[in-house]
Amino acid sequence: MRVVLVGEEAAGLRVMREILDAGHELVAVLTSAPRGGRPLPALWHQAQALGLPVLPPARVADAAFLDLVLAERAELLLNVHSLVVLPEAVLDAPRQGCFNLHPGPLPEYAGLNTVSWAIYHGERDYGVTLHRMSPRIDAGEIASLARF
Repeated sequence: MRVVLVGEEAAGLRVMREILDAGHELVAVLTSAPRGGRPLPALWHQAQALGLPVLPPARVADAAFLDLVLAERAELLLNVHSLVVLPEAVLDAPRQGCFNLHPGPLPEYAGLNTVSWAIYHGERDYGVTLHRMSPRIDAGEIASLARF
């Protein structure tokens, strides 16, 4: 499968490795670049080391990004710990769709800082959600919900 990964942090790196280990092809990785003399972010560094095309996340808003997704015949776009909002045309481009790995159980913990809110509310269990991305943030159809 031809995949575009929009990701950040250790979770984005882990998903990149899982995609590659499963034999899928990453056609582009969008992640934050190094800033202000700080060390390279792990996902940026690893994707570059593997020779993958690496772009800044803000590129999702460029018309050229939609062209890239179409030209590369991307079948799936995964968003992992990234705060980008995809234009509707991009949401419709990959044949299998665009999915977000949300760090909380939906719909009760949509938005940001979900772990902090769960702690604040004294939750005894939690979860993560994989959902189809839609024009409304954290509102797409749930594909999978794992509780722990």
